[in-house]
Amino acid sequence: MDFNRLYIPSFFQVDYNMDGEPILTPKKSGYLAVERAVVKDLNDTPFPDSPIIPYGKPVHDRLRVEIARGCTRGCRFCQAGMIYRPVRERDPDKIISSVKTALGKTGYEDLSLLSLSTGDYTCISSVMEKIMAFGENDNVSISLPSLRAGTLTPELMELIKRVRKTGFTIAPEAGSQRLRNVINKMITEADIFRTVDNAFLMGWRMIKLYFMIGLPTETQDDLWAIVDMVKRLKAHNKDKKFKKINVSFGTFVPKPHTPFQWESQIDLETAIGKMNWLKDQLNMKGIQVKWQDPRVSIIEGVWSRGDRKLGQVLINAWKAGCRFDGWSDYFNYDRWINVFKESGVIPTAYSFTPMNEKRILPWDHINIGVEKKYLIKERKRAFKEQRTTDCRNGDCSGCGVCDFKTIKPISFQQKESDCGKEKVEKNIHPIEQSFKYLIKFKKNGFARFLAHLEMIKIFNRSFRRAKIPVKYSAGFHPMPKISFRDTLPMGMQSENEEMLITLDLFLEPETIARRLSSELLENIEIIGCYEFSKINSTVGDDNKTYWVELKDGFFKEKDLEWFNFQQSVNIERKNKKGKILNFDLKKAVEKVELHSNKKLKIILKPIEKHIIRPTQAIKIIFNLNKEDILTALITKI
Repeated sequence: MDFNRLYIPSFFQVDYNMDGEPILTPKKSGYLAVERAVVKDLNDTPFPDSPIIPYGKPVHDRLRVEIARGCTRGCRFCQAGMIYRPVRERDPDKIISSVKTALGKTGYEDLSLLSLSTGDYTCISSVMEKIMAFGENDNVSISLPSLRAGTLTPELMELIKRVRKTGFTIAPEAGSQRLRNVINKMITEADIFRTVDNAFLMGWRMIKLYFMIGLPTETQDDLWAIVDMVKRLKAHNKDKKFKKINVSFGTFVPKPHTPFQWESQIDLETAIGKMNWLKDQLNMKGIQVKWQDPRVSIIEGVWSRGDRKLGQVLINAWKAGCRFDGWSDYFNYDRWINVFKESGVIPTAYSFTPMNEKRILPWDHINIGVEKKYLIKERKRAFKEQRTTDCRNGDCSGCGVCDFKTIKPISFQQKESDCGKEKVEKNIHPIEQSFKYLIKFKKNGFARFLAHLEMIKIFNRSFRRAKIPVKYSAGFHPMPKISFRDTLPMGMQSENEEMLITLDLFLEPETIARRLSSELLENIEIIGCYEFSKINSTVGDDNKTYWVELKDGFFKEKDLEWFNFQQSVNIERKNKKGKILNFDLKKAVEKVELHSNKKLKIILKPIEKHIIRPTQAIKIIFNLNKEDILTALITKI
């Protein structure tokens, strides 16, 4: 094994000099530094086209396909743009093949084409056009989550909105061209205005803009430039239709292995002051301002440039309860400050103090390929407001990553001529056809913990994998024509559920049942499929029968006798608007049969089209507490 590709902290002896700088001495012969491992060619790496599909909803609930790795735009604040060099594109044909296979195996309806700068992929238009050749007819939407203003062309927008308009964010980072030159953000104000204009003209109603505050050399004029740009973008489009601009702000954090790794971070008071000033200046209709909590950025800055002394801080923070800090309702800034104090660490020493270029840095023994002298050169160019061109087009910037034998930029410009040649029209049947079916199924075991929206997603993706052509609605956001006769609450299982689907093509009901059964999880079982036109459209009794088994608590016969004796029993329910509605529970309860002090059968019917659930009924009838209800096993039969 090549240990130089692994970072083994115990293989280095750490001491500190008079200035507090870490001195790392290798303990093992030949292990002088940690070398970055590089995938030289993405096309030699197999793509995982059969990812695990969760039943619940994850953060990124879509198919994700990496189309390129690395970025050489050279933004001087961006760590990823330095440590993932050089640019290596995946072959367009392999991307298309992988997407087609993965969509078939997963049933996903959303696709993200990923890279650090997706719009810079050489053949992006050609690839999207060809994916649409098979994806559009299945209502697969494509999002490009990382786009630079200059690369978001009308052609790309037209392709993105074919199925539905997915959102996108433009990141000017800075309001003035001067500051964009400092950070080497290679876009102009003209690029930004042209992109926003095109988006609004092509039907988008919301644009997201992202800026950073606290960048090196930033002045008040640069903040005014942000305000001026946003206001002019809002006023620029004369269309009377409502347009919305979301403006997000983050605080600059100096990152290792970047030209700005030696710079200081603005303090908390300054960050909050700038954020509030920007919010006040942009307080107007049609503009929404959001920001990342500057206190989170302060903690991030400490960890960004920290050394081994923070190891004990991390342990102490965990003991103090600092967990899930990425969620605002869990993050506790004062707790972190107390942990630093108790650990004998001064946070400001890491983030608020500029570093000398000759200083020994805690990460100097990590070799990412980019030479330190290049970072120093880029830092000097930043203060001279000089830009460095992207090297992907052949002009080497001398960062030191490439040897031009095994490690070099890889692009597919030779296939760029394919772009735009393949024009795909959405398949439309000569005569609009619809075929409706009723599907009956069981939902038991752990499937009872799936919420209704999750059930819709599971069935929709199962239909896609089974190649059952579900019909979609028309309009801005096409949806599959799938509806459930009864929306079961989470935690309830059922022996007989009904679902209506509409297809574009006729299939034998037995074929639908067989295909669908092979794609569903084991606790959802298809028990029947019928042509809806051949059965009574009012199939299904309004009365619902349930078995209820208690794990905790007891059903008392005297409570049931009390209920039966009453003329009426009031029950309150909230509607979707929060209004309290009152019903007579006696009218909803058709029958209650006690089979033991732990088990009963209850038959309920709707009241004024409102469904009364067994949990609501038994709570009132038997005076059960919340825990008794939550642990009960309820089965609809």
